[in-house]
Amino acid sequence: MLRQGEFTAPFPKKMKTTPLDSSDRTTASASRSLRLVRKASLPAATAALLFFASLTPAHAANVNLTTSNTTSGQTGFTTASFWSNNQAPSLANDYFVNTNFILRTPGTGPGPFTFGGNSLTVNGGGLGFSTLGGSNTTINNFTLTGSGYLFSTQNATQTLSGTLAITGTTFARLNAADTTVRNITIDSTISGTGSLQVLQTGTVSLTGAGNTFSGTWKVGGDATVGGTAYTNTSLRVSTLDASSAGSLGINSSLAASSYSIIRIGYDWNTTGSLTLNENSTLFLDHNLTVGSLSISGTALEEGQYSYAFLSTTYTGFFNTTGSGGSITVGAIPEPSSFAALAGGTVLFGCSFFRRRRHS
Repeated sequence: MLRQGEFTAPFPKKMKTTPLDSSDRTTASASRSLRLVRKASLPAATAALLFFASLTPAHAANVNLTTSNTTSGQTGFTTASFWSNNQAPSLANDYFVNTNFILRTPGTGPGPFTFGGNSLTVNGGGLGFSTLGGSNTTINNFTLTGSGYLFSTQNATQTLSGTLAITGTTFARLNAADTTVRNITIDSTISGTGSLQVLQTGTVSLTGAGNTFSGTWKVGGDATVGGTAYTNTSLRVSTLDASSAGSLGINSSLAASSYSIIRIGYDWNTTGSLTLNENSTLFLDHNLTVGSLSISGTALEEGQYSYAFLSTTYTGFFNTTGSGGSITVGAIPEPSSFAALAGGTVLFGCSFFRRRRHS
């Protein structure tokens, strides 16, 4: 019998336990793993961090040409001693040829050759094509800037492939002799807003596809290249051959100076300018549309000019291998554009008249 103020607690019932299902066991295992990670020693954690850091690629280093390739037998394409890091070019680095320095392609062929660096920038220096008999040289991420220049030392056709950005006042100097031509074919995809001037005896051919270059192509005349003054003459004639569709780029300009020849192998349409100075010749085999046209210092008005008119009026400036093309100065709307414009004018007039009647 209970006394006053006393009580008895109920006897606890036995709890029924439920087995852990697979998801609970997974959660428990993850919790134990987390506790083990938290108890890991500092050296082990540091080692893990170092391991993952090693998987991240290092930033490319800048490497300069420190010794010029003065003869055709010297080449920085494969020789380590010409570079500031004393190593042959590799994809890990970006390479620079600055003012007063010259890099040459291998002298013995037949090739083809590929520059091993991640990129090559010729800034005021020169890239010489020196392969005997000519070859194909591929340079990816190639930038020609400052007063940088291309040149050839062999009486053959040298081909440049890859990608090329022209961002400065640059040059392609061919043969400084009077008779033998030295040709360079640029098969690279070309971009940039700079200029490239072709000088001396030979031809620069543009054959690349997808070019977005919007600067100025210059042919002939005179210029100082690599510290030496060059002047075209009647025996030293430069040719620019844009044979592939789109090879001149997008809305680029073209200027021909003394003793130069221009060949355009497609219907070129640009908002840029076309300038023909004395002793220059344009082979007008296709129909060209340009933003402005100047011939021997005379600016032509907007309109379409046939080969027959141009070759008669401006003697010696034009030639053709067929029946001749034409040059249109300024954009001329298509017939459909005229119709749309006229229709829009009529609709506007009717709408205006109706508003007047109901007002």
